[in-house]
Amino acid sequence: MTILAAVSAALRHAIEDDPWLQGLDWRFEGAPDTRTELVILEGAQPESLLQNGNPPVWWFGPSPHCWDPPRGVDVFSRVPSLDGLRARLVVWLWRQGRAVPVGFSATPRLFSHGCGQASLALSQGRGRLELALAPLEGQGGDIALVLEDAQGSLLVLGDAIGHGLEAEMDALLFALAVLQHLSANRLDNEQLAGLDRFLRDSMADQRFVAATVLRVDWQARRLALVNAGMPEVVVRINGAWQARYGARRPAFGLGEPGHCDDAIQQAPLLPSSEWVLHSDGLDAGRMDRYWSETASHKNPDNGILRAIPSLSALATDDLADDLSCMVLTVAGSLN
Repeated sequence: MTILAAVSAALRHAIEDDPWLQGLDWRFEGAPDTRTELVILEGAQPESLLQNGNPPVWWFGPSPHCWDPPRGVDVFSRVPSLDGLRARLVVWLWRQGRAVPVGFSATPRLFSHGCGQASLALSQGRGRLELALAPLEGQGGDIALVLEDAQGSLLVLGDAIGHGLEAEMDALLFALAVLQHLSANRLDNEQLAGLDRFLRDSMADQRFVAATVLRVDWQARRLALVNAGMPEVVVRINGAWQARYGARRPAFGLGEPGHCDDAIQQAPLLPSSEWVLHSDGLDAGRMDRYWSETASHKNPDNGILRAIPSLSALATDDLADDLSCMVLTVAGSLN
């Protein structure tokens, strides 16, 4: 990829001294041409360099008059660190099929950010995971990851603000942050703070990712839950609603709240319980009615999401958004 970078001497020198960044094709002078795939600007720049967002523009520390940029122009009030810049470029290449971040070729048990359904039997007969995603456009900001090790499982459902290519970029940055900062064997506030810092350093202004994170300790039969700006997580046993877990912290990328100590909620892991996670594109009332109607006749072997003809049947009336739902069904016998 050819990158036109109209940046300060300090940032140019930092880019030229970085071995990984030097693997890309940089130009530091001139105007965009037919070979330019990305424009990076720093500080006050002539608006002719924006090219109406085609090719895409990342503008670091722009002049104050550009706070309502055209589509395709991402504005940053500060210059990201080199780590943040690398992360954005890795995701940029990843979206185009030119690279796969280290760890994503094999580490996740499940990783999905496109349209479709999936069903996954968790290791050692612990239960089943079902997932359904329906982006509003061809790409979207809803994303799901599952990590497992001998003792625990980590389930993540994220929802980047907006939809389309811009939201997909943020969703993939979030996936990268999860792989770098979270794990299946523990979940604590230090990890959450690291994830939030990663996103604030690599995402454009006014961008964020709401998410629900479940960390299951199968040996202790306990579950730790973080709801960061997502709809309630609901729990059912034998078709009856047992508990609801609302958000206790803001979405990731908005900065750590001062009351973060109680963001991680704890719950017992009961046999045959169903944990239902979904993004805000789905209507909570319709979700409740659907689950109540299917409780008496669902086939456990087929799963409960497969009976939905389309996620759009459960969507909100007044919001055009990406749709996603994840269901963890715990085995009836936990050894």
